[in-house]
Amino acid sequence: VVDAILKTKRFVAAMSSKEKGNNLVKKINSLIANAFVKREEKNLVALLLLTRTNSQFINSVLNRELFIYCTKLVKTNRKCFLRLVSTLVVELQNKDGLDWTLMTESFFSVIKNQKTVDKNVFEAIAYCCIMDEHCKIENSHLNILWDLFQQHEQDCSPEESEEISQNHWILVEEIVEHMLDENRNDGDCTELMLCLLHSYGPSLCEKSKVPPLWFEKVVNFVVTMDVNATEASKVSWQDLVFSCAKSLRYSSESAKQIETSCSKGLCDLITAHLGSPTSMLKRQVWQACAILVTSFGWSWTEFNNKPEVSSHFCIWTRLAVGEYELQLEHASMLKPLLYDEIILEACGHVIMASIGEMITEADSREEGKKCFTPEMLLHVRQSFLACTRLTIEFVCSEIPRPLNTAVTKVLASFLSEFSIWDDLSKSVKCEKVLFSVNKILESNNLEMMPALAMIFVSAEESPERVQDIRTAGLFGDQVLLYFESFFSRAVYSHPECIEFACVALSSYFTLANHPKEHGVTLKNLILLWIEKRLQPDFQNCKGCHLRCALDCYMFLTDDDILPQHALSITKAAIYHASISQAE
Repeated sequence: VVDAILKTKRFVAAMSSKEKGNNLVKKINSLIANAFVKREEKNLVALLLLTRTNSQFINSVLNRELFIYCTKLVKTNRKCFLRLVSTLVVELQNKDGLDWTLMTESFFSVIKNQKTVDKNVFEAIAYCCIMDEHCKIENSHLNILWDLFQQHEQDCSPEESEEISQNHWILVEEIVEHMLDENRNDGDCTELMLCLLHSYGPSLCEKSKVPPLWFEKVVNFVVTMDVNATEASKVSWQDLVFSCAKSLRYSSESAKQIETSCSKGLCDLITAHLGSPTSMLKRQVWQACAILVTSFGWSWTEFNNKPEVSSHFCIWTRLAVGEYELQLEHASMLKPLLYDEIILEACGHVIMASIGEMITEADSREEGKKCFTPEMLLHVRQSFLACTRLTIEFVCSEIPRPLNTAVTKVLASFLSEFSIWDDLSKSVKCEKVLFSVNKILESNNLEMMPALAMIFVSAEESPERVQDIRTAGLFGDQVLLYFESFFSRAVYSHPECIEFACVALSSYFTLANHPKEHGVTLKNLILLWIEKRLQPDFQNCKGCHLRCALDCYMFLTDDDILPQHALSITKAAIYHASISQAE
């Protein structure tokens, strides 16, 4: 009878309607009853039939009686029954009035001695633990769950492992929060939780729009860790915090949550490791610090409305400059065992974030807002100038290795904000600065464009400065080739530098007194850039970028008559720029 029913197409179609489905179930129950079938067998048939229905129908039909019968089927420890119950359990959407505790205990009692468990059974156990509000996860349960997690990871293909079910992630979070709330300090349990978090913690942070609640608890747990804990255990827990911090996604909500929940503990941990020359986690902590200050800014370090933001900004900036200088020294002396390119990159990001904060601070000072103290600004400025001097010396030296991108970005950031004739003249000669710029331009590094614009513009009213630039070779064909390289590559990268490029290009031709004919190739590249940026793929192109490119193109065109093709492009660009400006 069951086989005949399951093979009937009309049954599946009828189940799409709740009313028809109920009538069909009544007829099936009557048929089974008249055939003198036992009550348990009748329930089993009902469960089998439910597996052919949808989630909505299962939630409406599966009552307390059938749910209790499901727990009995689980206790039989037969694989077919486990699969059957698991298929139904995961479809129950927050259904109340069911004995989830009994179901959870039934599953744990039968799988503790099993070496392998089907994927749907694992998902059912995860769902039961989530639904069971009174579930007290014992250490034995944790061991079982951990084995299931590992088995599930091994059985999944690479594609499936990236799409692990929501129940899986929720269960991990519930287990961690439960264990941290219980404040379990026994070695086995703590070690198990550490393994669980190292495997899933960073991924959970990356998937969450805001930092998970357990992240705050982990930070506080690490900060207040038992003094008797082994050094290896402390390092492993701190490594976990930094790994998770690197994976946090930025949003205004996540920044606010960090600021209000765990900023003090996180700042204390980072400061302790940044200031320790023997830290085993130097690379991790610098990466975490760089990502946090780059993505979240510096405001999250200001907890409880106290001025610690200033102290952390100063401490971390000066430590970053010191570590950055140390790594440059290792690189210049060719000490591969001491040189760490990842740390150099991270320190460079912290320094650039500090420069951005200084610019913001200057704007705040003009608006009359709370600013850093003069002593703090003086210390940071001295660190910046020393860092710039060392970077220029490193670039000018003959190092048999390509320049690290962090070095060029840091130098570009400094030269974009500091005048080489006014601010840097006391610490490094302008000839050396211009030589370092010329050397970086040889590598076609596009990040140098803002610095190049700053140098050319600041020299416009001084013949002596123009002569310095000419002596350094920055009016030669190499710079023209750099401009050409920029506009040929800037279609898909560095759109934020286009305004600097246009300003630098206009100043270049004006100061060098080059005839416009030298810019024919460059003019065509700019027109091509405008044409491509007008395509549908670049509808988010800012009107100001188009306007600058148009002005630069017309500057190079001078009095020439535009070809028809160029004329149509410029008209379209003018229209698009005006629309963007109006919006």
